[in-house]
Amino acid sequence: KRIFSSLAEAEQNDNTQRAFSVLANGGLTIKILEGLSLRSENGLDLSSTHENQYNSMKNLSGMAENGYARKAMSNVLSWITANTLSYSKKIYMGDFDAVIGMEASESVRKSTNATGSRFANDWIREVTYAPDEYRRGGSSGSENSSLSYFGRINYVWDKRYAITASMRRDGDSNFGSSVKWGTFAAAGVAWTVSNEQFWNQDNRAVSFLKFKATYGNNGNARFASNYAKGVYSFDSTH
Repeated sequence: KRIFSSLAEAEQNDNTQRAFSVLANGGLTIKILEGLSLRSENGLDLSSTHENQYNSMKNLSGMAENGYARKAMSNVLSWITANTLSYSKKIYMGDFDAVIGMEASESVRKSTNATGSRFANDWIREVTYAPDEYRRGGSSGSENSSLSYFGRINYVWDKRYAITASMRRDGDSNFGSSVKWGTFAAAGVAWTVSNEQFWNQDNRAVSFLKFKATYGNNGNARFASNYAKGVYSFDSTH
């Protein structure tokens, strides 16, 4: 019995989806002076989907509701931009480099849907022609954004001794207003033992040896935005 019903559903029902998407990325580097350059990287992600469903009143999928229709649409737009200013120079037998920059991103999602049932006949498949009491509709949306400023300096002397320090300031809309921004810093030193004169690579089983120590703090924003905004429940009456 279910086999015959499945064949009927394939013939009599509608179940289609149309999707459109755009994914673009681009970058540009500008050399300002010797050792000084500006880099900009940007990305865009746009997607849109449209769904059309109808369960016919002539088979088991829509018989109980005398035909069931559903329309849905969803749009998502995300973008990101990162811009950095970099400087490098040889100083006292060593290599010095520094970077400052900013990064911003945003993602917006919007969706709507509508359902209807109890149609006059099986040729009418638009939600708008369902009786008022059997039409339902809804919508939802979400939005989150972030903004960061950062900097880093690094110096390596004679390919043996290195020191580095970094700091960043991050803001995210997922957090509450009192804790929306955070500051994170780190520092480290390194010693490349295998570049010392006493290290004879030809006579050692280990060709590269480096000791490194760092200290810092970090954070993350991997949770839903409604944690900070609160969760509310309501319907058409209140």
